[in-house]
Amino acid sequence: MIEILSGAVGSTVISAATGQEQALEGVEGRGVFTWVVLKGLDGEADLNKNGYVSTLDLASYVGDQVPKIADRAFKKEQFPNLHNAGQSFPVVSTR
Repeated sequence: MIEILSGAVGSTVISAATGQEQALEGVEGRGVFTWVVLKGLDGEADLNKNGYVSTLDLASYVGDQVPKIADRAFKKEQFPNLHNAGQSFPVVSTR
């Protein structure tokens, strides 16, 4: 029942790193993951320019940006853990 419901309404889980790596800290006073999520919610994840950031937009943006910033800032790997089920939905308006 829970699987059917989550598939119908949608759920997206994004975490900072896999269980085998460290979540890096120290980008403008925040962790890499938190910094990227905040940038995404501030509109940078609206890559389609459709006026909102959806759960899938944010997951895609985080999945792309966290490894790049971790490498650039720390010369280390950090890959966020992403899981999506069901329909994507808007989380923030960019207009």
